[in-house]
Amino acid sequence: GLYPEIHNVYAAYETLGNLTVVYRNGSIIESRVYPHEDYQNAGQLWYDLPINTGEFVIQEAYFDEDFMGVWMISLLSPIFNATDDIIGMVGVDITLEELYKIIPQVSEELEQNAFILETSPNTTRILAIENPLYLGQNFTTYIASTGFTSLYEFTQQINEAEEIVTGTLRNPNGTSLHIYSMKFRNPHINWRLFILIPDTQILASTNKITIRTITISLISILVFVGILIILARSITKPIINLVNTTSEIAQGKFEQTYPDKGSKEIVQLSENFNIMIDSIRKQITQFRTLADLSPYAMVLVLLPDRVEFVNKKFQELIGYTMTENPSLADWFLKAFPDEVYREKVISHYKKILLSKKTKEVKESSITFTVRTNYGTDVDIAFRILEYDKRKVYFLMENITEQTHQENTRLRQQKLESLSIIAGGIAHDFNNILMGILGNINLLQLEDDLPVEVIQTLSSLEMAVTRARLITNQLLTFSKGGNPVKKVQQIGPLLRDSITFIMHGCKSIAHLEIPETLSSVKIDEGQISQVINNLLINAQQAMPTGGTITIAVQELDIEKSKELPISSGKYIFISIADTGPGISPEHHDKIFTPYFSLKKSGNGLGLATAYSIVQKHNGYIGFTSKVGEGTTFLIYLPVSIAPPSPSAIESTNVNSFSGKILVLDDNLTILTTLTQILTKLGFLVEGCTNGSEVITRYIQQLKLNQPYDLIIMDLTIPGGMGGKETIQELLQLDPSAVAVVSSGYSQDPIMSHYEDYGFKGVLQKPYTLSELRILLEKIFPDYSKSAT
Repeated sequence: GLYPEIHNVYAAYETLGNLTVVYRNGSIIESRVYPHEDYQNAGQLWYDLPINTGEFVIQEAYFDEDFMGVWMISLLSPIFNATDDIIGMVGVDITLEELYKIIPQVSEELEQNAFILETSPNTTRILAIENPLYLGQNFTTYIASTGFTSLYEFTQQINEAEEIVTGTLRNPNGTSLHIYSMKFRNPHINWRLFILIPDTQILASTNKITIRTITISLISILVFVGILIILARSITKPIINLVNTTSEIAQGKFEQTYPDKGSKEIVQLSENFNIMIDSIRKQITQFRTLADLSPYAMVLVLLPDRVEFVNKKFQELIGYTMTENPSLADWFLKAFPDEVYREKVISHYKKILLSKKTKEVKESSITFTVRTNYGTDVDIAFRILEYDKRKVYFLMENITEQTHQENTRLRQQKLESLSIIAGGIAHDFNNILMGILGNINLLQLEDDLPVEVIQTLSSLEMAVTRARLITNQLLTFSKGGNPVKKVQQIGPLLRDSITFIMHGCKSIAHLEIPETLSSVKIDEGQISQVINNLLINAQQAMPTGGTITIAVQELDIEKSKELPISSGKYIFISIADTGPGISPEHHDKIFTPYFSLKKSGNGLGLATAYSIVQKHNGYIGFTSKVGEGTTFLIYLPVSIAPPSPSAIESTNVNSFSGKILVLDDNLTILTTLTQILTKLGFLVEGCTNGSEVITRYIQQLKLNQPYDLIIMDLTIPGGMGGKETIQELLQLDPSAVAVVSSGYSQDPIMSHYEDYGFKGVLQKPYTLSELRILLEKIFPDYSKSAT
């Protein structure tokens, strides 16, 4: 019927040049070349369109000069291989004569004229028309031959219209034409169908319709009046019942049905109405089933206040059923027990209902803290899914964990900033203390000092050493935290901490420690910080005073599940108070960062203590009983290495000799250290940049007089520090001897200096005794000769 026959089917492949397979007129299959040898597919519009676009296209109407000598349209599509690469194209040709066959069937027996136009950027062409002479012609040529200029103006005005368009035009012969136009709904073509109907045909049809209409109308009026009088009363009652039923349904009572009594029409109406209600009821059931599967809590409120539905997630999250909170006001009282906070929530809720910015309301959410039926507080993000004058849908998401993580992240950022500041302060403070301590030690090297002066200098040295412990605590708080360990006794450290912390407080401390005890390898500053934190916590747990007992033992531990440490010998330290104790519900959080039972606490003291003991290969735990007190337990592994030489063992002045190069950007430290080393017998040179160290070392190597020792500051602002300098130095001379020094002791290089090529480490501020111990290690021959 309306479908034109296909004229050609053909395929062309990129790899076959100008060879084309042609299926012609449904019977002949040929393989042939085009009329001349140099004719190529590439460059031809029918070939390039699908190849270049990679999509199905319909080529505009054209006259085929090479083959058919007729007007036609082509349907073109690319051919893809298994990997979605384009390897050729396939096409179908349809002649305009085939499209022309559609027009008589559209016109039928009426005196109407139909045609199809194709619009392109360059022209408007006739694709189908009753007179085949005009097929493929430019529409303007057709208009010029007919003189129907108003038709041309009409087609130009409606060219881009998507909907059906109608209008009335004046024919050149003086009669009127009614025009009907519709655009083809196909994204690949820009075609429009036009049908023109003379007004004489419409007038004749209208006269017939008018006579029939008047006759039928008169009869209908008489019948209607009679029926109206008879059925008025029988219709009124069912309508009233319908109104009452719909009112009930409007209030959410979907169990209502419409009675199926009355006339046949009323019964039919009631059946249809009940089917509709049943459909609504099923949709509500489906909605509630889906809502119960939602990971979010959902609430439906029928305004002004009635809670109509809550899903299972709401009941799990909040702990209330719908019957326990029949109204929103009931739930607000339980969810927001604080009156001020509740008024804030209600005020925001009312603003939402009064807001006219529906889209903004739906796209936004607000977070409130809600008290659940379990007695816990959760952070809930409220979002309005839908609201109108009758109902409000709430979506509620539990974001307590996200809020906690965000608060933790913000605290972590603040602590990271503080740690950087603390590290910088400690570094600068240690450099200042180094300058003070260096000058004290320089005075101690003077001969024939009065006893009072010697005692005063010793007191000053002890004060600076104690200040060093404070800066070490700052460094432990800052980033890093790697301990710089040395073998020592735990007793002096405990006594110093007790004296320092317990001074002036209401509580009493007792130290129970054996006379003989093995040594431990520890970072003195870090373990002091642990002991200090525990003593401070014990004090604060007993604001009115109490007893703190510090007991020390040496234990031989066998590996067990109770203690997560290796078997071996340990120094066991217990610190017990007589405070109120810790509630069992908090036991598993005691060492958690940011958890604190004190209003002013930051929750970092015990977390830091735990981290420090872990880095010493030890263990820290606690026992507590409410009403009796808390005992913290520390296990530190015994060291099999001998204790580091003490200051007393190194008080005798040794006569050293050798050449030392000192690198430090602080001129006070550089000058003081140079003077001390000179007094000890060394030939000393100083410089302030690592590049200068390399230059001088090369010069001395050429003279075959290398430095015996280089003391390098780890950090040189704006220049080469110790880390970079030692790398270049060892490449020049693998036997070079260097020691690293820094006021920032938590740098990994300070605790693992040997991994970087250093022979020793000096943690600023260091004493004359510590310097001598290191020099005796570097120059053992001098140490032996001194003894």
